[in-house]
Amino acid sequence: MNKLSCIGVLAVVAVLCVSCTKSSGNKAKQKTSKSERTQIDCKAESACKHLGKCSYVDGYCVVTAEGCKVSRLCKDHGRCSLKDGACAVTSDADCKASLLCKKENRCSAVTDPVSGGALTCDEPLKDKCRRIMKTCKENNPDNPESWDYCLKTILAIDDSVEVFGFCKKLLPAK
Repeated sequence: MNKLSCIGVLAVVAVLCVSCTKSSGNKAKQKTSKSERTQIDCKAESACKHLGKCSYVDGYCVVTAEGCKVSRLCKDHGRCSLKDGACAVTSDADCKASLLCKKENRCSAVTDPVSGGALTCDEPLKDKCRRIMKTCKENNPDNPESWDYCLKTILAIDDSVEVFGFCKKLLPAK
């Protein structure tokens, strides 16, 4: 190895050693700050704003009822109440305060069969079925045979087979 190569290798090693020292110092600070975390720290973190983890308990920021009410989950999706340790939809009132209600008329707490029966904000099922069937009929008024397929196609985007079966019962007889 020539002198220039050795100097280059030594410079790289020196830079790596300095980086290691700096990063290990930061890790110690992170551990210290976590153990010294307070209620105020939790409220300042993005997990409070987005997920409702605004309260300090045993060294962790955790979800609380108050945290849910101020979170983006509440504002955007109606998940304003604490249920089983998470922000969740529990009533129509949760939905009515959300952007889903204001922008998409999804103002009712309805059972979501896809998520194991949890509530979600949506329009009442009968209204949803009628709205979709109206769209299908308007798009193809002279072909009632196509309405079933249209309904199935639209519902396949975000709903279950049970929802399709319910809506299909509301279709007029052919």
